[in-house]
Amino acid sequence: MRVLYLERSGETRYRLEKQQETNNTALSNIRSLFSYILLTYYLYEFVIVSLAVLMFFLFGKPYKRGFFCNDESLMHPYHSSTVTSAMLYVTGLFLPICTMIAGEYLYGRQYSTESSKILFGYTIPPWLWMAYIKVGVFGFGAATTVLVTDVAKYTIGRLRPHFMTLCVPDINCSLPENQFRYIQNFSCTAPGISPKLLKEMR
Repeated sequence: MRVLYLERSGETRYRLEKQQETNNTALSNIRSLFSYILLTYYLYEFVIVSLAVLMFFLFGKPYKRGFFCNDESLMHPYHSSTVTSAMLYVTGLFLPICTMIAGEYLYGRQYSTESSKILFGYTIPPWLWMAYIKVGVFGFGAATTVLVTDVAKYTIGRLRPHFMTLCVPDINCSLPENQFRYIQNFSCTAPGISPKLLKEMR
């Protein structure tokens, strides 16, 4: 009788262990699926917004707004950018991303209790996964900021302060009838001006 009880007890324990193993496998699969969804979610968000920004940059045309000849806010001299594109990218993107990655790495080594993620059969350390989330949110926010700025810029089409210097419109502003008239039909006559600068005047 005792032997039969032990056999049944062993079978029950074996079944419980197999059930627990099955449950752990299912939970691991669910976590992997969730990790994959989260990975692709941030990636797709960033790609979609970045493509929209690229389309604006390549094919966008600002709204052609008119001007007044006596508008002194449009008569400032043209100066090249004080902050170069390289400085902007380094301080606005590279340094924050490096700071987030370093911060997550140091935090993960000291305080993290998160378990490693399994994705496509590879084990991803917790600090790297958290850094990806932080950088993904940051990248999406940066791309969205650029997109909203471009939409506002191309929709409003406000003339830049150096508009008169770069464009030199084909309007004789010395004529009395042009002094206080809102001029919409004009062409730029400045020699040697690039299409990029003409586009950035608005």
